[in-house]
Amino acid sequence: MSSSDSKGGRSNTRVLVHAYAQELLAQGVEVRQSVLRDLIFERHAIRASPNLVQDEIKKFWSSAGPVISARLHRPSIPESLCLQLDQVWQHALDSASQALQGERHDLHLTLELADNTRHAVERGKHKVAAILVERDREIKELTAVRERLAEQIEHLDAGVRHWQQKYDALRQEQIIATKVQADEIERIQLLHRAQIEFLQESHLAEVQRLQEQLLQIGVSAASAREDAAKHLERTENHLMMETARVRDEERSKTERLHKELRQANAMLDQLRILKNKAAEDVAELKGRLQGVAEAANTLRDENSALRQHNAALQNALTGKSV
Repeated sequence: MSSSDSKGGRSNTRVLVHAYAQELLAQGVEVRQSVLRDLIFERHAIRASPNLVQDEIKKFWSSAGPVISARLHRPSIPESLCLQLDQVWQHALDSASQALQGERHDLHLTLELADNTRHAVERGKHKVAAILVERDREIKELTAVRERLAEQIEHLDAGVRHWQQKYDALRQEQIIATKVQADEIERIQLLHRAQIEFLQESHLAEVQRLQEQLLQIGVSAASAREDAAKHLERTENHLMMETARVRDEERSKTERLHKELRQANAMLDQLRILKNKAAEDVAELKGRLQGVAEAANTLRDENSALRQHNAALQNALTGKSV
């Protein structure tokens, strides 16, 4: 026999004990263990356990005793009316017990809901507190980043001013060097023309002198003219080489100044780009700071609403318990 069959048999035996005890009591026969066991075995072929029968007899008398005692105190009331009154009273007790159980169940559900709501509010408060701490940390970090970027911008501004001053100085040096170069070229050209004129005059004088000498000493005029032409060519070549050397030196100086000027311009452009990027980063950080501040305000409002809701629930629970 399985455990479920054994439990079912015991429950059936308990019911039989109460039924036959009620029957014996109605017949005016003494309710005893041996009589009940014999009735159960005779009518149902069940060997009831003595301990089980004895326990059920005690339960029977505990439930039937008050009823019999009440009937003894009402000797003038008919038995049938007593039974009906007992049924009505039992029905009223059962109804009251069911209503009380329903109210207890509703109150239990209300308390459970309030407890769950309180736990949810507590969790929300902890979550909001953690979020606020995190937002404060982010605000501090963003503020530090903004201050660091402000220092970098100030440093870049100082660098821009420094390179602007250097650029202005190089530009002024270039202007001065260009003017000096132009003056020097003009001076060299004037000197060159003066030297050429002087050499031409000297050459003419020398040619005249040589011609006179040739005429005097009888040397051929063609040979003297050739020597004079060679001397003039050497002199012109020397002057042209000197002019080219001075022009190359001035051109080299000019190219060096132009190169430095281009480098300064490139450095200024790079500094302007860095300054613009830093300004964009600062603007973005300001936007993020504003967004974080708005989120923190929203979380504070939600936390305040949750506290008010929790207070309302506690007040409602206090009113119900009262």
